[in-house]
Amino acid sequence: MKRLCVKRLCVKRLCVKRPFLDGCRTGAVWGTSWHGTLENDEFRRAFLTEVASLARRDFAPAPDTDFAAIRQQRLDLLGDLMASHLDTGALCRLIEEGAPPGLPVLPPAGVPSGLPVLPPAGVPSGPAAAPPGVPPARI
Repeated sequence: MKRLCVKRLCVKRLCVKRPFLDGCRTGAVWGTSWHGTLENDEFRRAFLTEVASLARRDFAPAPDTDFAAIRQQRLDLLGDLMASHLDTGALCRLIEEGAPPGLPVLPPAGVPSGLPVLPPAGVPSGPAAAPPGVPPARI
């Protein structure tokens, strides 16, 4: 959806709609399709100051918040946690070589012939559990 503007938004008064970043704003609702605009520190500070002013709130954004640095710190932490707690060698092999042959396939992913099929959680398996005309799941 290119624009988030509502053509008419009236509550017993004249509708006001103003352009805003390839979107629009009406009253206290602001909409745009520009993803990432709040990642820009200067824009975010100016925008939040404007919104606070319109809401008659005493607000001053932190002048030293650096979105890119905070995001990088969080990504570094995530990378450190993955390196500490995951078998990254096994993950690399999965990415490069694919899944090892013979693993069970969980429906509805499809059933390559010859592979065991696991029923969904909570669904009984075995010959007695299969509906008539449907082959039983193989575990």
